[in-house]
Amino acid sequence: MKKPMLVSCVMVGLFGSTAVLADEEADYQQCLLEHQPKVQLEQVVTRIRQACDKVHRDNLMLPRKKEYFRCVLSYLPPVETDSAVPDILGACASKHDFRRS
Repeated sequence: MKKPMLVSCVMVGLFGSTAVLADEEADYQQCLLEHQPKVQLEQVVTRIRQACDKVHRDNLMLPRKKEYFRCVLSYLPPVETDSAVPDILGACASKHDFRRS
């Protein structure tokens, strides 16, 4: 009697987690579509992929760290020179320092 109930619970859990993963993947893809068309530098493309991944796929991230990656997504795409990238990343890190309590 208990075995069918356990199997049902496991199946519901598996299907539920699959739906969550599909939503996360759709959000990640939408993030790329929103932010990458503005990008002109290859290093910024890499940072955008990383930020979209952290914001939409990493469920264990601290809220402040997630805000750092949102800041990167907001300010990095229009950058046109390599020398500006560290400045933007540094400003986002200062504004959203996830190491403080």
